[in-house]
Amino acid sequence: MLRPLLGTYRFLRGHPLAGADPLQTLGRYLRWQVGSRLLHAPVAMSFVNDARLLVESGMAGATGNVYAGLHEFEDMAFLLHLLRPNDLFVDVGANIGSYTVLAAKAIGARVLCFEPVPHTFAKLRDNLLLNDIAGSVDARQLCVGRAAGEVEITVGLDTMNHVVDGQGSSDQPTLRVSQVTLDDALAGAAPALMKLDVEGRELDALAGASTTLADARLRALIVEVNDSHAGPGGARPALETLLGGLGFECVRYAPFERKLLPDRTDVPRPNAIFVRGRDSVLERLQTAPAFRVLRRSV
Repeated sequence: MLRPLLGTYRFLRGHPLAGADPLQTLGRYLRWQVGSRLLHAPVAMSFVNDARLLVESGMAGATGNVYAGLHEFEDMAFLLHLLRPNDLFVDVGANIGSYTVLAAKAIGARVLCFEPVPHTFAKLRDNLLLNDIAGSVDARQLCVGRAAGEVEITVGLDTMNHVVDGQGSSDQPTLRVSQVTLDDALAGAAPALMKLDVEGRELDALAGASTTLADARLRALIVEVNDSHAGPGGARPALETLLGGLGFECVRYAPFERKLLPDRTDVPRPNAIFVRGRDSVLERLQTAPAFRVLRRSV
């Protein structure tokens, strides 16, 4: 019990939005802890601008948005500032749709998203309907990998659901689902931005996206750095080798200053941002409108 509380405290204290106003953050935290237990039902929470998000108790990533406005602040702000209306955004491992809602509702971009777990996919669809964006989002209940076929995934781990390939724990429920490659799914369409969060299978998903990655219209990727299925050197060097060979560089983003910064390997982060064509990306970031998050402008 104490360890999760300490983890939440450290997350909120270090978050640029939550940490700047600790009393307001504490109030949001307590209201959510009490209210979600009393209601026992999803709650439509304010998100960014007019976007809303259906959240319920136990959703680790989504409740981070409740407490801190943007759970993954740097990465979500990068998406908000990079994308433009009618751009194509690809969300691999969409979960309940936090990134998809930001792209389609707050910006007006088109989205192709993938979420293979039926229970989670239903909640993703609910968020599309809540925000009236089902018409601009192509949501597919599929896995993404290096080849088309079928794979086995866990179904009871919230944001930690993953492909098991026969190696999952015997007491963890699993489900057989269809898998596609990104190249086949996109069929020549070019996203401006892709986000991949598939619990250690990011390199596997990118292996099925060689044509998409080579397309110069793809400006950036947000990729989870997860070593659970990486080789001896870890996932990060493998990602840097693959994407660096295609002209991408790994950067940090400072949302308030709208600056791209050198990446710091001594400060571990759950995700890495890769950009190609730094000058054109930076021009987009610096000319994007501001977004309203927790009564602040980002």
